[in-house]
Amino acid sequence: MRDALRRAVLTTSDHPAMPLAATGAVALATAALSRRSLGSTRALGLGAVAGAATGWALLADRVAARTQRAVAADAADAAYRQAEALGRVYAELRGDVGLPPMRGWALSPDAATVVLDAVAERRPEVVVDLGSGTTTLLLALLARTGAPERIISVDHDADYLARTARLLHDAGVADHVELVHAPLTEVDVDGHREPWYDLAGGPTPERVDLLIVDGPPRTASPTARHPALGWFAPALHERSLVVLDDADRAGEREVVRRWLAHHPELVVAEVPTEKGCAVLHHRDHRPALLDRRAP
Repeated sequence: MRDALRRAVLTTSDHPAMPLAATGAVALATAALSRRSLGSTRALGLGAVAGAATGWALLADRVAARTQRAVAADAADAAYRQAEALGRVYAELRGDVGLPPMRGWALSPDAATVVLDAVAERRPEVVVDLGSGTTTLLLALLARTGAPERIISVDHDADYLARTARLLHDAGVADHVELVHAPLTEVDVDGHREPWYDLAGGPTPERVDLLIVDGPPRTASPTARHPALGWFAPALHERSLVVLDDADRAGEREVVRRWLAHHPELVVAEVPTEKGCAVLHHRDHRPALLDRRAP
């Protein structure tokens, strides 16, 4: 019986999907084996404990199988949504230029459709893109139709900015973008000190119609994107939109909280995307793109 009990304990304790109740059974079994008093051991009911632990192992197998099926289904749904969004992006671009992989740090396809909708609806003259890369290329390709008229893309990483420059050149749209290398420095905006782009030397656009915040990276600070709104606030107007990527992260949620606290004229709408997307707009000028995305 002791051998059977040990096998049951080992089976359940190593199982990746063992529920809490199985943990309790294993604890009982372990206690039973550690008792030197045969009477105490019998009182715990070795047979019952072994049976319970074995039963929980079987149940854990079923739970693990169901969990794996659910995870696989969720992954398939997520992949389909991204493929569907990517298809729409290529349709809008007429499919004549390939985009780099929209994974990792890059804007995901579903978030890219938010940018597409913002440009289509507001027809921005000036777009500031914080964090260069795929989004910069997407904006430049859209600029061939007349909007945006001016794109300013900022990055702290010179190597990454050079990669973006090559993307733009290969696509034949380099003339549509002003690439700005701005190393990170400490700045104080709205009472919060954060690492932020050194933009003291410009550019300083008088008007910003669309502000896309996808940098600096959180490796600089979880709330490194906080200065974006305060820095460009003088150039924003009632019809301006601010799009924040990675809005599901705790740092970005804190950034939005600070923004709203210092800019009560703004409201935020959360758009469900792979990494979360927050769209901030003037309370009197809600963009129609949000209504089209309402569940």
